[in-house]
Amino acid sequence: MALNATLSSTLSLVASSTASAVRSASASAVVKAKRPFASEGVLVHNLIFDLHPLGYYTWYLYTGVIGTAALLNVFSIFWAWNRRHALRRPDPSKTSSGTVARRSGSSGNGRVSLRQLPLSFLTASRIVAFRRRIPYVDGSLLEILLSLAYFAVLMALALKNFSGDKTLQRRAGELVTMQFPLVVALAMKNNAVQLLTGISHEKLNFMHRTTSRAALVLTWTHGFSLIHEHAKLFRNAWRTVGFAAGIVQVVLTFISFKPIRKRFYEFFTLTHIILVFVFLVCSIYHVHGADARYTKLLWPCFLIWGVDRASRYLRYLILSNFHSPNKSPATLELVTPDTVRITVTRQFYGSQIPMSPFENGWTPGKHMFVAFPTIGPIESHPFTIASIAEAPESGKQNEYELMWIVRVRDGFTRRLKEHIIMKNHRQVELGTDGPLRLQLPIFMDGPYGAPPDISRFETCVFFGGGSGVAYTLPRMWGTLKDVAAGKHCAKQVLFVWAIRHSAHVKWILPELKKAIAAAPAGVELIISIYVTSGCPEDDEEEIDEKSANPTPESPRTPDTIDAPVFEEEKLSPNGTSLEDEKYSRTGTPEKERSSYFNGRSVGLDYDCVRVYYGRPNVREILEDAVTTSEGPVSVDVSGPDALVQHIRLALSAPFAGPGSVLKGLAPEVQLNVEEFTM
Repeated sequence: MALNATLSSTLSLVASSTASAVRSASASAVVKAKRPFASEGVLVHNLIFDLHPLGYYTWYLYTGVIGTAALLNVFSIFWAWNRRHALRRPDPSKTSSGTVARRSGSSGNGRVSLRQLPLSFLTASRIVAFRRRIPYVDGSLLEILLSLAYFAVLMALALKNFSGDKTLQRRAGELVTMQFPLVVALAMKNNAVQLLTGISHEKLNFMHRTTSRAALVLTWTHGFSLIHEHAKLFRNAWRTVGFAAGIVQVVLTFISFKPIRKRFYEFFTLTHIILVFVFLVCSIYHVHGADARYTKLLWPCFLIWGVDRASRYLRYLILSNFHSPNKSPATLELVTPDTVRITVTRQFYGSQIPMSPFENGWTPGKHMFVAFPTIGPIESHPFTIASIAEAPESGKQNEYELMWIVRVRDGFTRRLKEHIIMKNHRQVELGTDGPLRLQLPIFMDGPYGAPPDISRFETCVFFGGGSGVAYTLPRMWGTLKDVAAGKHCAKQVLFVWAIRHSAHVKWILPELKKAIAAAPAGVELIISIYVTSGCPEDDEEEIDEKSANPTPESPRTPDTIDAPVFEEEKLSPNGTSLEDEKYSRTGTPEKERSSYFNGRSVGLDYDCVRVYYGRPNVREILEDAVTTSEGPVSVDVSGPDALVQHIRLALSAPFAGPGSVLKGLAPEVQLNVEEFTM
């Protein structure tokens, strides 16, 4: 009996094991049937590669592009460090008398030098890829080519081994789902791509728009086969919700085009956030109904967004005094009828500010998002910091004064101006001289941006137009301080600023004086201010009787330019400055007067300051700087589109072209443009 019982138990166990194995094999066969593309020996299952082999191809592509950009960033950092280090060694190009020998590679007669071939190739690639702009398209040739290549790769993967509409429909759906984490990451202010590549978030935003539009094409490729089959489209709730997500995506893409984005910035920002949330929720519901495994790629989008928001709110808490916003408010001054200057003092701790672990304060050229809760509590706008991280007179550790120059346009900036006037109505009614001032609580988020490192360049040119000086002034100021500290190679610094009225110098007069004072011995500093509207005689009419008709030989003092009278800047129907359009129509800007006046006429009594009445001859200035430079040249520019375009064209001319570099007649030239194209 015991033997029979044992045998019976053994047979029962074997049968149970066999049945379990059969069920397991059947379940495995079902899974393989549902996943016909799965590899046989795959042991590692993760978010992407467990879903479809296409995940390998798309993310290999992303990793390759980002990795290449990261390597170039590392090389650029090393190159700058090596050149700075080389300055500490004896310079073999100097003769015994201390004079500088001819530029390396130059034979003195314009002969080709093979030593200059790498720099010549670099110059040609910069001109073709970055300085040549595609008409009617918001981007450089390189950006357009990258976008087209991205579209081509995705469509090639979608059509790989094409075997009918069903295959294309499924492939397109899989590919578009795999794009979502990348699309969201590229839109964030805080992301790992910026840290690796050194490309700031506002420039990565171009790739965000590119990937978003590619995703739109794939979305409608995915859903096209069901549009004409209304019964199938509305048979299941997840299909209907997927169709709604596609409609939302169309609206998102439409309002992101530049004319709408720039004209209705506040509307764009608010609707974009709301519609993205709606789109992701609908997409999760749709994908869960079609193939729940792919929802793994959608949930990380919320995680990426959450990390970015948490970082930004932490900055708000550190910089904005949430607990007592009125304790240290910002000071707003209406310095001219179309310009507001904002100043505030804050303590910065680099290690406590996300994405800025290696610096206290900020790098010159960075920007911050600024909001005034009493005017627009949900609105924050980006403004370039027009000052450098220099401790104020209080002497508190890690405390710095920030300044922004804000041009009054429509929307938020106009409300800001009207609020200042309303709060100073008594001063306005009495006609009291001096700028209108107001203190308001301020919320700040930043600093953001990745200004290019120009420490290896021997000649640095800074071109600013109007409020673009908010970028070029701190860049010049920081360059001079770095030279004094032995961290920069600059031997010649040129600062060019074009303004409509001489009174605009008041925007930055104290900061400009500090920058000039920071210039060390051995650096040639030239500051040229071009007043494009009016002439010296016109300005004399604005001076009160105490000034007694000053002349260029008896220039005005700072006190005589405190209260000028002039009209606000006029805008064309498309929202651009009429001055910019005139500049654009005239082609190469004419120099209306070749003579210049001493800087005392604008409150800058320095030998290095020159004031011109007329428009700057961009090509002449740049050609002189490039052809006389002893080493590589950096050109930073910020201002109207017309000015930026003229500088791009000038630096594409033969004097700075690959031929001149190859013959040793011109050095390497790098152009850095601040274009905030959110």
